[in-house]
Amino acid sequence: MEEEGLIRAHPTLNKLIKIVKGERAYCIKDEGDEESTLLLTCNAGEEKDQEAWFLDSGASNHMTGKKNLFVTLDESVKSSISFGDNTKVAIKGKGDILIQTKNGAHQFISQVKENGNMLIVCLYIDDLIFTRNSPLMFEEFKKEMAEEFDMTDIELMSYYLGIEVKQSDDGIFISQKAYAVKILKEFNMENCQLVSTPVERRTKLSRYDDCEKVNPTLYRKLVGNLRYLTCTMLDILYGVGLISQYMEALTTIHMKAAKRILHYVKGTMDYGLFYSASNNFRLVGYSDSDWGGDIDDRKSTTGFLFFIGEAAFTWSLKNQPIMTLSTCEAEYIAAASCVYHAIWL
Repeated sequence: MEEEGLIRAHPTLNKLIKIVKGERAYCIKDEGDEESTLLLTCNAGEEKDQEAWFLDSGASNHMTGKKNLFVTLDESVKSSISFGDNTKVAIKGKGDILIQTKNGAHQFISQVKENGNMLIVCLYIDDLIFTRNSPLMFEEFKKEMAEEFDMTDIELMSYYLGIEVKQSDDGIFISQKAYAVKILKEFNMENCQLVSTPVERRTKLSRYDDCEKVNPTLYRKLVGNLRYLTCTMLDILYGVGLISQYMEALTTIHMKAAKRILHYVKGTMDYGLFYSASNNFRLVGYSDSDWGGDIDDRKSTTGFLFFIGEAAFTWSLKNQPIMTLSTCEAEYIAAASCVYHAIWL
């Protein structure tokens, strides 16, 4: 006889769903609207408490259950699902299933492992932003949050955590001009001269120079502010990464390099990232290396950048873990790091 238990879904669903025990996992079927039946997998073995709570975001969108539910089943598809309690449930195949609804009708669900609707919610203290690919889910979430909390809907986002957002039919442009102006004023650089590059050519910094020491608190504050500015200004990423390596043994040379970045920011504060409203989702990645750039330990630097279409969306810059004997080796290590990230994406 099948055992049953209850599990609460994500608050946006605002429903209770029934768990019907299958051979290797639980088939979770939404007891609400039959037109939008939710199928996920919940881990609960023989020894598990039937009232245990689990969370599956739906990103995996796997479903397993009784084998006789499948009209077609490809058992060559083998994988598993990991849950928050570090347990795993085996996925025995992929196929099409037939579910009988309350009124006796049968509902055919095809390709149960394909992605479904998605709602992304970002919360910072009392500020909330969210987006979705389902207009219905979007409106339901807004309604339920308004019923539960005293909230104000300010419609399209225009400013969030120091990032300015301009939305149009052509796409979304994000920048940090107001934040850049704030940094320049804080360090008395609002009237500084402009420079064309954030780092002087062939700049080499060291922990062991004999120049005058500077206020470490002021330097660290400047570096921290510049690091946040790299959220939308990728062209200062290398310079900020360079000065970030000298937080403990810093001198006037390091402060000069840090302030040069402010000279560059002064002339480029209107720059930002534009995410075009297009159907071009081609993933393209670039990698590069700076061989032996660290004169203290002779390690090289790896940098890579990924685009979806024409929009940069993920990037990295860090020292390589080992010393290399040639530019070729350094380039291979950088390319390998780029490939690892591409596979993860």
